[in-house]
This record gives sequence, structure tokens and C-alpha cells, in this order.
Amino acid sequence: MNDENKNYPETKVYYDGSHYSGIPQENYPHGKGSKKQSAAISTPEQTERKAKFETAYRESQSLSRKDRKKYIAEKLQSEFETAEQAKEYTAQNLERKRNNAAKRYGDNITELYGTMPNRKRQRKNLKLFTQIVVRFRFFLGGVRGI
Repeated sequence: MNDENKNYPETKVYYDGSHYSGIPQENYPHGKGSKKQSAAISTPEQTERKAKFETAYRESQSLSRKDRKKYIAEKLQSEFETAEQAKEYTAQNLERKRNNAAKRYGDNITELYGTMPNRKRQRKNLKLFTQIVVRFRFFLGGVRGI
């Protein structure tokens, strides 16, 4: 048996109703006998940076998003050569946190990270609603004599 015919026993054979077709194993790396790719191995330095980011993130929960970003970048400044690198690392990790939250919580992401309700708009809507209710009651009272 030569090298060309070596993969034939592992060939996937399909029948589409009119003829058979075979696809060699090397075209399907996820199949039997394929090597799994391992995840990127993190160095102790990367792990330490991520831990510092996480602690700074937890400490800055009470701050606004803009202030939180500044606070975390300042805390991580010692880990990087320039302030620009610290800001970039902070932005990447904040994006990672946002993406993870979106995947984890789905549609409720605005409740966690989105805009807070505008109190002025809520009061205005409540006033409009009460005016509509009062007018509707007056209308019903005038027509039906309630």
C-alpha cells in the first residue's frame, strides 16, 4: 500500500441519492485522529497584570465609566512602559468584560452597563400619563354621567 491510498480507510463517504462521494480525512482536521489545538498559554506576567486589572476594576465599581477607565489605567501604570500602553490594555480588558457580560446576561446588559433612566423624562412621562387619565375620566363622566 503506497502513501496515496493510505487515507482511504478514514475517508468519509456520502451518498447524495445519485452517486457516492468520498472526502479524505485530511480535509476534516476535527475528525478522528486530529490533534486538538491548546489554548494560548499565559505567562505569570500576564496573569499578574490580569489580576491587578480585576482588583482595580472591583475597587472602581462606584465610579462612572469614564472615571473608572482613568482609575484602572493609573493603577496599571507601573506594569507598562508608557501610559498609552496602559490605556490600551485597559480598553481591551474593559471591552472583554463588556463582551462577557453581553454573552452572559444577553438583553439585560443595559441594566448592568447601559444608561441609567433619566429621572426628568420619567417625571414628564408620569405627568402626561396622569393628564391622560384625568381627561379620560372626565370624558367618561361627561358621556355616561358617572
